[in-house]
Formats: sequence, structure tokens, C-alpha cells
Amino acid sequence: MPGCRCAAAFTRAGYSDPVRFTLFPQQNEGVELLAEMAQQLGEAVRILGELLGAPVQDVQRLSGSLHELDAATANLQFALLTRMRTSLISPLPREDLYALAAHLTGVMTSLDAAGHLILLHRLTHLSRRPAEQLEVISLQVDSTTRAMRRLTTLDELEDYWIEVHRLSRRAESTHRKHLAELLAEHAPTGFERHRFLADQLVGTTRLLRDMASHVGQIIVRES
Repeated sequence: MPGCRCAAAFTRAGYSDPVRFTLFPQQNEGVELLAEMAQQLGEAVRILGELLGAPVQDVQRLSGSLHELDAATANLQFALLTRMRTSLISPLPREDLYALAAHLTGVMTSLDAAGHLILLHRLTHLSRRPAEQLEVISLQVDSTTRAMRRLTTLDELEDYWIEVHRLSRRAESTHRKHLAELLAEHAPTGFERHRFLADQLVGTTRLLRDMASHVGQIIVRES
């Protein structure tokens, strides 16, 4: 019977509490891959920061580096899917691991798109607002990376949820100010070119917020 197999697994793992078994499994490869994906986001933020103030001759190279990171993150997601299919014990329900990996991949793709917009529209002499948004993204990514390392215990993840949502509200305020300044400073064509980047950056903060919301759902379900 399935129940008997579970009981045997608890005994082999040395756990007497079923809830603790679901949160502290022996095989944590999935969580390790999520943490690695989150670390890749930190590198992407660093490269995008260089792009915001890069000389024209460096823009294509840096944008290419973001493309490479996007592909590497997708490969980590594929590796996680393979582990999910082959692992008998998962640190979290497989659908949660899949959803979190999809969130991380989506954030990386959004950062890559921001760099590509700078390249395509030849955006130079940017205001301070994109850098402010990237600072928010960096803080959100740092919190996310720490959270991915704590998924097996769920320790302090409520603080992560609160912090990412607080930063998201800050990003929305910065976005409104940014658009108002762009309207005042640019003709319609220039406004649209810069707005593409502004929308992409605030969209990235929203993706990170959505990921934190999913972690919040996990906390509620597993508590």
C-alpha cells in the first residue's frame, strides 16, 4: 500500500513527523537548482547595470552576455525537470518546483529583453530612473536567492514575501515618475523608445513579486 511505503520512507529517513518529512527530505537537488537559477539572475542584473551606462561599442557584447545567461538558465530549468522525473523524493511538490523554475526563467528572459531593448533602440543618456529600477530588481533578486536556499525549511520566508512586495510598490512609484519625466522631456517617438525599457524593468519587478506570492502560497499550505 502507498501508506506503507511512506511509513517505511519515514523510518529510513529518521523522521517521525510526516510534516517534517515533506519539508526536510534527503534529496534536495531541485532546490539546489532553483538556488543556482536565482544566482544567475544576480549575474544578469550586474550585466544589465553595465549596459545602462555602457559606451555604444560595448552594448552588443553585453547584450550577447545576457542572451547566454538566458540560455544557461533555461538549461538549468530543463535539468530540474529531468530531476523531477527521476527523483523518488522531492523537497517540495513537483508542481511547486516547476512553477518556481518557470518564474525564475521568466525573470531572466525579462532581464535579457531589457538589454535587447537598449541595443535595438540605441538607448543612451538614460535618466537615473532605470538605474533606480535596477536597484530594486537587485534587492528583490538577492532576497529571492536567499529564499531559494531556505525552501527545504521554509525558515524566514514570510520576511522574503514582505520584502519583495514592499520593493514592488517602490518600483511602481518609480515607474510612474519615470513615465511623467519621459513625457516632459521627449517627443512622442523618443518617449515610446524609452517607455519600452521602463515598462520592461517594472515588468521584471512584477514577475519577482509574483514569484514571492507563489512562495507565500507554499508557506500557507505547508504550515
